[in-house]
Amino acid sequence: MARLTYALVVVEWHDAHTVGEWTEPEEIDADPFPVLSVGHRIPDRKPDHLVLAQSGGLDGALDGLLYVPIGMVKSVKTIQHD
Repeated sequence: MARLTYALVVVEWHDAHTVGEWTEPEEIDADPFPVLSVGHRIPDRKPDHLVLAQSGGLDGALDGLLYVPIGMVKSVKTIQHD
């Protein structure tokens, strides 16, 4: 059985987010919106982004790609690497 040869990582990053209602300026939350994502890190494919794949097909195709701008990344921890 074929395996993805990319490192499996956990990424902590601060996402851009919205509020779906009218908001008074003094009610704006100053805190970031932290996110944890897990996936196979695909290196050197998109400049200035960390690219994660959720799944890989036996033919080598990738699915569930997430592109996180490097400036939003707070930490990357490798879980597994072949």
